[in-house]
Amino acid sequence: MKNKDIASFLVGAALGAGLAWLFTSDEGKELVNKMKEKASALKDNLEEEISKAKQRFDEA
Repeated sequence: MKNKDIASFLVGAALGAGLAWLFTSDEGKELVNKMKEKASALKDNLEEEISKAKQRFDEA
């Protein structure tokens, strides 16, 4: 993955989270909890992709 691809993914994820926040009908606390869960999942996925990229780099 190129840096541009990662940046595009992060921008898209941020825009999606923002739109979800604007159009949701959940109560405030429930919304915050959902956003925390999504952010945590995004962080985990990103860390996994970075780890894979480092491993590929080391193997090359």
